[in-house]
Amino acid sequence: MQYFVIWTDGQKFGPADVTVLNEWAAQGRLTPTTELESVVDGSRMQAGSLPGLVFPGGASTPSDLGQPAQPSQPSEPVQPTQTSAPVGGADSYFVIGADGSKYGPADAATLSQWAADNRLNPNSELENAATGARATASMVPGIIFPTAAAPAANPMQPMGGPSTGGSTGQYSQAPTNYPRADYSDPNAGKTEFIVSLVMSAIGLLCCPIVFSVTGIVLGSMAKKKGHPNGQVAMILGIVSLVLGCVIGAAVNMSNPAVQSLMNGGR
Repeated sequence: MQYFVIWTDGQKFGPADVTVLNEWAAQGRLTPTTELESVVDGSRMQAGSLPGLVFPGGASTPSDLGQPAQPSQPSEPVQPTQTSAPVGGADSYFVIGADGSKYGPADAATLSQWAADNRLNPNSELENAATGARATASMVPGIIFPTAAAPAANPMQPMGGPSTGGSTGQYSQAPTNYPRADYSDPNAGKTEFIVSLVMSAIGLLCCPIVFSVTGIVLGSMAKKKGHPNGQVAMILGIVSLVLGCVIGAAVNMSNPAVQSLMNGGR
């Protein structure tokens, strides 16, 4: 059975089965108090009352708690490390949005569900969570699209383009509503952020026009790549530029050669 994850603002993410929910719990994106909704009958419950769902720290949830009258979940907890895609192995993938944002990761079974919900099309770009390699969704084994024809045989509309309506073979919308919760790539923009801080520090001592400006640019790049402190790096670069210019001007004004030049050589 599959469930939607109900976020604090009422948004639904998913659906996902117990195996995928275990992955999210292991990653800290799902807690025992998170609300779930059954795809079958719409009934809601807390994640901590779902049999087979394991949270970091050990014991599985009680198996005798109330469950909707639907097929039961596996009696033994399914650990995230045991996940396997139907055909393509145990790899998980991020979905790369049109703006470069990453959603997921998810295995082939979950990606197939998103394809069935028309939130993933054969031209969507995916990134292997383990290796970082990228490929279109149609090239990843195990992802099933809701059409009898092979994805490559039917030209798809560009993501975000106008819909011609009707046909299940048309994918006109960009993927939306992925289970992103508070997930962010911890390495996104990390290099740019660190170099930005170094450039800003050097700019305080010399050549702020060169080094501080470089720090501002790199901070902006880190922000665009999703680094949570990219904006901070930009602000530090601006402060470094202003202070560097002020300090440089003060030092030059106290230089006897400069004072002599300002006094007309006297």
